[in-house]
Amino acid sequence: MKKFAFMPTQSLKKAYDSVLIRYKKQDVMMDSLKIGLLLAVLFFALFIYLRYVSLSSTRGYFLRQENQNLNNISFKYDIIKTQLLNQSQKNWDKVDGDMSKRQVVTVNAEIVHIPSMTELSVNK
Repeated sequence: MKKFAFMPTQSLKKAYDSVLIRYKKQDVMMDSLKIGLLLAVLFFALFIYLRYVSLSSTRGYFLRQENQNLNNISFKYDIIKTQLLNQSQKNWDKVDGDMSKRQVVTVNAEIVHIPSMTELSVNK
């Protein structure tokens, strides 16, 4: 039985090494492409979060703050309006009150003569 022993030559070894190096470079390039794509998706998701979710929650926070301020102001306005209505009611009660509590004021009418416009002008 004959045995065959293969002794690689330098040219075959170089060709095989170049194929391995090319495959490794291609593998590194594919890994780099995958990492770049993953980073792009991550930055896109972060941008979407910051643009829409964070912005809307910030606007909602300030909207709640302004609504609380509006409620406080309207509550104070209602208190003042109630006090004004009470004062107005007291005034009407005084006007429409008992005749014995009213004071009668007599006014003497005087006739006043108003001069015409020619008498008021300055003579030069």
